[in-house]
Amino acid sequence: MSEKNTESVNSSKVYTLYYAFFLIPLIITIFGVMFFFMFKVLTYETSSPDDYLTDIQIGSSTKRWQAAYELSKLLSNPDIVPKDEGFKNKMISIYEHSIHDDPMVRTYMALAMGRTGRYEYGSTLIDGMNDKDKGSRLAAIKALGLLRYIPAVNAVQKFTEEKYSNP
Repeated sequence: MSEKNTESVNSSKVYTLYYAFFLIPLIITIFGVMFFFMFKVLTYETSSPDDYLTDIQIGSSTKRWQAAYELSKLLSNPDIVPKDEGFKNKMISIYEHSIHDDPMVRTYMALAMGRTGRYEYGSTLIDGMNDKDKGSRLAAIKALGLLRYIPAVNAVQKFTEEKYSNP
């Protein structure tokens, strides 16, 4: 009888160790991974450049600059840049109307236009060099550089001479 008690106690210890060091941590890990992927799937958003433009146009003040930031990041990929005229016209229109908006919207819109690589935005960005906000002016100059917009060279030289010639 003593042998059966010893076997029973050893068997009980094995099950305790099995549950304590393998099964319970495995279950906790599985639930943690499921929890992580559940939130990853629930919070995943795929937005197109047109969706971001719509958010910039009609979104709340914080959503506008965030959408402009996301758009500028998204348009750095040349495969995603829309080629249609409607998108180009909407970008220019939003940029021109954003002069009365949060300067961050205008800044990120300028960078978005520069990252497209489309020469058509150059003349609009040259006008952006006259903004009141320094960040917006700098973004317009950077966007012109990203576009390699040759007609802007004289305007940028003139801009720097005016701003930095007098101490």
